[in-house]
Amino acid sequence: MRYAFQLSKFDSDYNQYYEKYRKRVFSYKDGKLIGWYKNKNHLAFKEYGYIHFQKRRMLNKATSKDFLIIPGGFINYRDVSIDLVNEYAKRKIYMPFLRLKLKALIKRIRTSIN
Repeated sequence: MRYAFQLSKFDSDYNQYYEKYRKRVFSYKDGKLIGWYKNKNHLAFKEYGYIHFQKRRMLNKATSKDFLIIPGGFINYRDVSIDLVNEYAKRKIYMPFLRLKLKALIKRIRTSIN
C-alpha cells in the first residue's frame, strides 16, 4: 500500500516475497528499462525486462520516447540523481490502493454475513 514502488519476487516454489523497501524510480531510455534506487548515500541501478503496476493509476505527462516512471505516472526523461529519487519516491501511503483494499474487505464482509 506504499506510494513508492515496492518490488515483489517469486522463489522456486512460487512463493511471493517483497524486496526490502528502497526509494526507487524507473527510466525508459534507448529501449532499456532501468530501476534507480538509493543505496546508502549512493545512486545504484538495475536493468529490468518488465515491471507491472498492480492496481496503480498512472498519469502520463511524458511527451518524448524517453521518460521516467515515478510512483504517480510518467514524466519526460531527465538525468537521474539521488535528489530526483528522493523527490519522487516519497514514503507514504498510496490512498487509491488503500481504498480498493477497503472496498474489497467490505464486500467480503457483506458476502460472508449474507
